[in-house]
Order: sequence, then structure tokens, then C-alpha cells
Amino acid sequence: MKTLFVFNASAGHRDMEERRAAIEAWLWERGLPFHYYTGDLRENSGEEIFSGYDHVVAVGGDGTAFWTVNKLMEAGVRGFSLLPAGSGNDLARTLKIRGRLHDQLAAIFSAPGRPLDVGQWQERYFINIASAGLDADVNAHFHRHRDRLRKRRLLGWLQALVETAGSFDHLPILLHGREERLAICTLGNGRYYGGGFPILKEAEMDDGLLDLLTVDVRRIHLMIPFIISLFVGGSRRFTRGFTRERIQRLKLTLLRDTQVNLDGETFWYRGEVEVSIHPGALTYYGQ
Repeated sequence: MKTLFVFNASAGHRDMEERRAAIEAWLWERGLPFHYYTGDLRENSGEEIFSGYDHVVAVGGDGTAFWTVNKLMEAGVRGFSLLPAGSGNDLARTLKIRGRLHDQLAAIFSAPGRPLDVGQWQERYFINIASAGLDADVNAHFHRHRDRLRKRRLLGWLQALVETAGSFDHLPILLHGREERLAICTLGNGRYYGGGFPILKEAEMDDGLLDLLTVDVRRIHLMIPFIISLFVGGSRRFTRGFTRERIQRLKLTLLRDTQVNLDGETFWYRGEVEVSIHPGALTYYGQ
């Protein structure tokens, strides 16, 4: 198995340089080659970046994982691993990646591969979460003001929620043939977003299904209590206006220009959208 390590575009920062040196040293001690890519994944095709490799390790946060997975799907490369080095690391939480860097590397090169599903939103893929509505707007707001909010971690996301909710009206959407006015429409292959919020606690990344949560805009006043319940228990008590499903494929229509969150990256969509899951599209190596 020929492995390529992909570092995010900020690999020149000191902490990422130190991590890259530590990875190289660990590989050198074991006589393993060190091939790496530090460019912007958006600038080249998956075939160009991953030519000759059958295993790619994303070193970074959820954004790095998102772009790596999109390029893997484009290139038809199946082997995937993650070394978390971002601020959110929500995918790493679902994968239960813990311990020191050396422990994570040892698992990548010794653990048997296991199937990993990949979601698709129109032409783009996502490995963790896709959402539209208030939570997607909060994600965009958080990243626009990340220098101010990122240091506060979960509290920063909550602050972004408070700052965004006042101007949020509703998400107009056609879903299951009905026009809805929603607060959020969230689909998950993984469980966490926003730097640690367990929005879809029952999601599994190898069951061939996406978990869907929608919240009617008339229940938006319950979002803070609902978020608290995700941590302390009792989220299932929120039923009226809260809809939960498990799906393989979904067609919806966004009735106006809408910010969409795909693994923490923001894109604009309007019109008909098809969402689906690709069971076992990748083979995951690691913890």
C-alpha cells in the first residue's frame, strides 16, 4: 500500500511543520517512505494529486478531510486515514481517534481496514455532516469571525448561534413533496458538528444510511434547550416539530439561495438537490 500524507494549505505554520517532522521521523525509524502533499486540494484534480497512491492520510481538521474525501472519490482511490490537527475535529470524534500522534500512526499502519460510507450532496461529497438552515448560517458566521470565536471552542459556536439567530427567518424548503418552513435540516453520516455538538448521536458511518433531523421554525425557541439536552440526555423528548429519519436517498428543493454546510465548508445552493449515501465507498485505516 503506497501512502500519501495530505497537509492542509496552512502547513507552513509552526505547529503543522512540527507535526510533519514528527510524522517523518516516525516513518523513518520504521523504514517507511514519506510522501506528502501540501498544496491547495481545490487547485488540482484528484487524479493528478493521488496518481500512484492507494492510501491517503489527511492531516488536519474537518475541512482538510472534506477536500481529501472529495478528491479521493473523484480519483477512485479507496484507502483513507485521518490524523486530526484542526480546531473542530468533529469527524475525529465520531471515528474515536484518541491518544498521541505515535499511537494514531501505529493504528494507521497496523489496523485492518474497515468500510466507511460517504455522503453526496449534488456534485459534492461529505464524510460527516450536511446541513441547511440556522446551523449552516451559524457555521458560516463562525468561520467569518473565527479569529474572535475560535478560541472559545464550543462557547464560541454558541455565541455564533446567538448572534445569528436574531436575523434568521426560516429555511423555505420542499421536502417529501411538502413545502416546509424549517429552522434546520441536518443530515449526518457522522455524529458531531460545531466543534463537538453531538447533533446526531445515533449515526453510524458504516450502516449505509444517513440520519436526518429537521426542526420546524416554530420550535426555534427550543434550540438552546435541545442543544443542552444533547450533552446531558433527553434529546428524544423533543418531538413536536422535531422529525428524525434514516434514509439512503433524499430529494429536496431549496426555494431560495441557501447557505449549505458540508463538513464545515460553506456553499450556496438553490433549487432541486439530491442527497445520497455511498455505502463502503472508502476503506478506513486507523483507530
